Amino acid sequence: MTAYVFQWVGDLAACFHETHRILRSGGRFVFAMPHPVYDLADPETHRVEESYFDTGRQVTTYDDLDADMVTYRHRVSDVHNALVDAGFRVERVREPGSDDPTDYEEGPWGEEKPELLAKLPSTLVFEARTD
Repeated sequence: MTAYVFQWVGDLAACFHETHRILRSGGRFVFAMPHPVYDLADPETHRVEESYFDTGRQVTTYDDLDADMVTYRHRVSDVHNALVDAGFRVERVREPGSDDPTDYEEGPWGEEKPELLAKLPSTLVFEARTD
């Protein structure tokens, strides 16, 4: 299982085709990635600030870093379809979470927002197999 690496991959199709190529028949491919809806909401107001349909390369600038962070936003359907097109059989899609803010912690730097996490999933998990 991999966690949160596909936010840095622009070409999921190529990545999933190569993964399918190297897995044995019946091989299991499980990964988690940031849920594409979570970062669209303002962490304080919970209002949607960006379009879900604005996919592709995203550049984030941080004042305290010398380099920009480049990530790629993928819709749920884009990830699912890239897996299917690569030859995988998607067995499960999960969006873990709870509607109770007390089920979450803020994290060591206060980066997690329990009230928002209780409204929107922050993680998307796929489980797929080769045939």
